[in-house]
Amino acid sequence: MSARWARVLFVLLAAVLAAACATEERVTSYKPFLTGISGAQFGQQPVSQRAEQPAGPSDPGDGRIVVENPDGSRTLLCRTVRALMSHLERELDEGDADIILKQLISRRTLEEFDRRGEPPRAIIDFLQKHRRDIAVLFARMPLAERSPTVILQQPGDNVWILKLTGAAAEDTRFTRLWVVFERGGWRFYWVT
Repeated sequence: MSARWARVLFVLLAAVLAAACATEERVTSYKPFLTGISGAQFGQQPVSQRAEQPAGPSDPGDGRIVVENPDGSRTLLCRTVRALMSHLERELDEGDADIILKQLISRRTLEEFDRRGEPPRAIIDFLQKHRRDIAVLFARMPLAERSPTVILQQPGDNVWILKLTGAAAEDTRFTRLWVVFERGGWRFYWVT
């Protein structure tokens, strides 16, 4: 009789463990194959639409990453890390230190340089000095955090690290791009 109870107990324990290990799956976005064809109808409506990011006060909400202001100035929108990377490369090439410091560099980076007694211009000097190395890093992560050779790490406090791995990381000076989500967009923190 005890062997029979042992088998029953084993089966019950296995069932409880199997239920505890089950993974949960959710559909976060659903777009049927021929959705873009006008007049196409489907028997089932989409489960969920992709959540749109709310437009900020200077965000036109139309997908642009640069907004031309009436006074001729530009507002750079960094809704994605890839947009931040593009803006940083372009502004380094154009040499616009003011827009880099005001719109692309994180407050934490500026505060760190201030604590060290270094002027903000030192950040620009570092970026200009290592412009080619930064370009190599960005080229090897063309889709930012969605690149297949990138591991995304989050040490906390809205800081994210995009770590280049594998063969893509070979022969590069920098393998990590540190970014911060602040002021409604992504900001450059540092490269290591």
